[in-house]
Amino acid sequence: MTREEFVDWLTTHCSCFPGLNAWLLSMIPNDKANLLGEWWGVLQIYPLPAAQEASRKLWEEGGCPYGDHPMAIRRLISAARRSDPVEFNDMGLNLRDATRAQRDEGREVIAAARAAICRQ
Repeated sequence: MTREEFVDWLTTHCSCFPGLNAWLLSMIPNDKANLLGEWWGVLQIYPLPAAQEASRKLWEEGGCPYGDHPMAIRRLISAARRSDPVEFNDMGLNLRDATRAQRDEGREVIAAARAAICRQ
């Protein structure tokens, strides 16, 4: 998932969980930036459609605490991957294989994510 795709995912995810937008907006800017950077760090190895589908599935399940959402998304993608390994044949970059520059790119996603949150 690219930075731009993360912003798309976040928009989709916030539409599933409207209270998430308010929760993010209530955070201190540095804390929000760090949180969104961590979220992108967890989710960047997954394809955007898989993350969006996992967001919808998490909503159907009733959700969980907002801070736990990325791990829940990862769990749901992994479950879908086990049930349909062909669909997830090319998962792209493994976090361990990502270069420092690729991991650091997560910091750049914050401005775009903030813009997506403010559009809501």
